[in-house]
Amino acid sequence: IYNRNAWKVRGRGGQSLSRALRMPPESDPSEFRIAMTSVTRGLHPGELLYTLETDEISGVFARDAAGVEKRLFHTADFRACHLDAHPNGSDVAVSICHPNGMANLAVLKTDGSDLTEVTDGESIDQAPRWAPGPGRRVVFQSAGMARDSRAHFSGHGPFAVQLLDLDSGEISCLAEDAKFDFLWPQIGADGTLY
Repeated sequence: IYNRNAWKVRGRGGQSLSRALRMPPESDPSEFRIAMTSVTRGLHPGELLYTLETDEISGVFARDAAGVEKRLFHTADFRACHLDAHPNGSDVAVSICHPNGMANLAVLKTDGSDLTEVTDGESIDQAPRWAPGPGRRVVFQSAGMARDSRAHFSGHGPFAVQLLDLDSGEISCLAEDAKFDFLWPQIGADGTLY
């Protein structure tokens, strides 16, 4: 309950939201920043899933073919981006970016419930795409984070392509090179890695 309502009163976001809701029409809309950070096909024909964020909150939304918008979830704890809906309509894979610079993959049900982080550690895991075939497998880009002698973030390694089997918990590296980043991976119906 706290996470669901904290954005209304916490920090600048709550103040900005209150001001925006009471602002007269001639006020400057730039005082309340809203950014769309990712978009993907939805679960039904004509549906889109997307992420929005303000300075304080982030959320996942669905818009159906009739233009009706539905909030699946929102939070002030992290930023959600890089969505991909499972072709069978059961789950949505999403990258969640934490304030400390780390990013993990998470999976949520299509109604917005049961958000579960499925990767962790000192890494930047992004751009999940469901792999075709049976089971629940996600391909994604991942880079290890580097820290200096005082444990402050100092950079990251090259992005490699990883495959996570959510049913078995096994993870495997599909492509990596110390000199190159492999970004926005996906696996074709014939098994080709792009």
